[in-house]
Amino acid sequence: MIIPFALLAAACANSGGNGEAIGLTDTVYRPLHASYLVLGDSSGHSMVVPDTSGGYSFAAPLFIGADAPVGVTSISAPARRIVCMSSTHVAMLSALGLADRVVGVSGLQYLSDEEVRCRKPADVGPGENIDYELLLSLKPDLVMLYGIGAPSPMQTKLDELGIPYIYINEFTEQSPLAKSEWLVAVAEICGVREAGLKLYNAIEQRYESLRAEAAHTGHKPVVMLNTPYNGAWFMPAASSYMVRMIEDAGGCYVYPNDNSSSVPVDLEEAYLLASKSDVWINIDAVSSVDELKRTMPKFADIPAVRSGNLWASDKRSTEGGGNDFYESAIIYPDRVLADFRTIFTGGSSDSTYYYVKLK
Repeated sequence: MIIPFALLAAACANSGGNGEAIGLTDTVYRPLHASYLVLGDSSGHSMVVPDTSGGYSFAAPLFIGADAPVGVTSISAPARRIVCMSSTHVAMLSALGLADRVVGVSGLQYLSDEEVRCRKPADVGPGENIDYELLLSLKPDLVMLYGIGAPSPMQTKLDELGIPYIYINEFTEQSPLAKSEWLVAVAEICGVREAGLKLYNAIEQRYESLRAEAAHTGHKPVVMLNTPYNGAWFMPAASSYMVRMIEDAGGCYVYPNDNSSSVPVDLEEAYLLASKSDVWINIDAVSSVDELKRTMPKFADIPAVRSGNLWASDKRSTEGGGNDFYESAIIYPDRVLADFRTIFTGGSSDSTYYYVKLK
């Protein structure tokens, strides 16, 4: 089967970073939420992720099909043997019912997806220490990469070996539904477009329904986030993925700001913020209320600790260190939103999917 689509991991540097790659036109799927995703028809063949940092190109175009334009890498479609360098890519394939197509991963012991782990895909290693001999032996149709501000260290070697790859950078999106919408691109790569659209539409409908329900809620609990990391307490920007879900679920973020990224605050400021909060979530650094009081005794008297309204996102964690929150929650923001609605309305851990109340 040949699918007449090309996939670009980033707009070329001379495209102006506006989501339009030169020569790629006629969109057939325009995302409802994703800012960095465009799929085009056979006269354009494009999935464009525009560069927002001044024209940097993460990767060359990747064409799915036999009639690739000049200078564009070609792969067979649908991709059936896939190596995933991010656990979120594994989650996307699993959500589409394509766990059997994952032939290689990076960090198998950290995966929480039971079906994929049971299939025992090869572990090719981390990005800077890849076992390329093993990777070649897998004969992948495609390697799914990610790039945080720079290309993957694998890119040059993959070019040398002639192994097709594409960047799936859903993390660049801030909107929860935008991150999830990258499912459509992965479905296209795998030749299951309709299944991808059906799944995504269902996720969107559930999310929007919960958001509409929350909009009619009177009381908006004030929400504190996180715990110290490497000596600093990072508070997300008001436009971030997590804060948007807090607000969509009927909560009020305790630290609204105009920054474009997370901001480190000192312990004293964090204490003042926590003292104003009704709920404290993402307390994943401790496993119990007693441990929290031992490690951060100053916080023992804040309202959320006194009321026991403390929540961690590790309900679906594994003994090997995996946590499904960092895998499938990107795909299913509706589940996270449902958890937040439960938390904000005084529910229990019995009704949550990713979150668990500290005891």
